[in-house]
Amino acid sequence: ESMPLDHILPDDLTQYILSFLADGIPKTINKKIHKLVIKNERNYYKRIYQTININSKTYPCNSEIKYDENKNSTWIVDMFRKKLHPIEEQLGYKGPFEELEEILQMNEYQENDRIILHDGYYEFEEYQNEQQQFVSFGHITKNLQIIGVGDVELNTEPTIYIENNAKLYLENIQITTDEVDDTDDWD
Repeated sequence: ESMPLDHILPDDLTQYILSFLADGIPKTINKKIHKLVIKNERNYYKRIYQTININSKTYPCNSEIKYDENKNSTWIVDMFRKKLHPIEEQLGYKGPFEELEEILQMNEYQENDRIILHDGYYEFEEYQNEQQQFVSFGHITKNLQIIGVGDVELNTEPTIYIENNAKLYLENIQITTDEVDDTDDWD
């Protein structure tokens, strides 16, 4: 005779096992599993944002980019979510946005704001303006921090343009490009 998993394993062990599965767990398995998955999500977001907030106070990223939690905003970019987690709402974060470009294109971010990119592959697209010129959305016009959480890749082809003497700080982000290395063709 078999018994349900939640009658065999204690909650703390079940929660520990579930923590390795992250987002791949359906919350509808049963009420107990649902409760433990929600607890794991809350712990995850508390841990990452606490680390980011402590690091920004303890190790200021750049003396010219002064993030002030009372004045500046934190923007969330996560291509897999449509709404903020309650921890993010409580911290007053904005988003989530599917693409980094959405924030840059709106140009609503303020001097010294920060953007947190969650797991994913992000890239800048080009568009054609009224003069039929190809322009990149990757224009940084104000001091800005972009911090990666998890496995984050940013394709910078086309190029990121930093204008108006703005400063850009990137942390925990793998930068890639689609440019082909054709140095083998050089004579």
